[in-house]
Amino acid sequence: GRNDTLLFGGFSAGSRGAMVHLDSVPAMLGDAAARVDVLGVLDSPLWLDQVPLGGAVSRAEVVQAAEQSWSLEGVFGEGCVHAYPAARWKCLLGQYR
Repeated sequence: GRNDTLLFGGFSAGSRGAMVHLDSVPAMLGDAAARVDVLGVLDSPLWLDQVPLGGAVSRAEVVQAAEQSWSLEGVFGEGCVHAYPAARWKCLLGQYR
C-alpha cells in the first residue's frame, strides 16, 4: 500500500531546529521508517553567513561555537557532513544545506 507521510517542521527558530534534525528523523522512526515518507516544512529558518555590521559577532561565529559546544554527533545528514567535513558548523545554516 501507500506510505504514510510525516510532515516535520517548525517556524523561525523551530524551523532551524527542524532543518538540522530532518535528515535524522527516519532513524528515529526505526522499523516504521520503511512505511513513512518524511517531508520537511520549514518556515523562516534562514540565517546567512555574512559579515555583520559594526563589529558585531557573525552568525558563522555563533554557530561554530555552538557546534563545538553541543553534542551533535549523528544529527547532521551524511550529505551535509560529506560536503563540509572540515566545517560541519555549516550544516546549521540553511544556505549550505
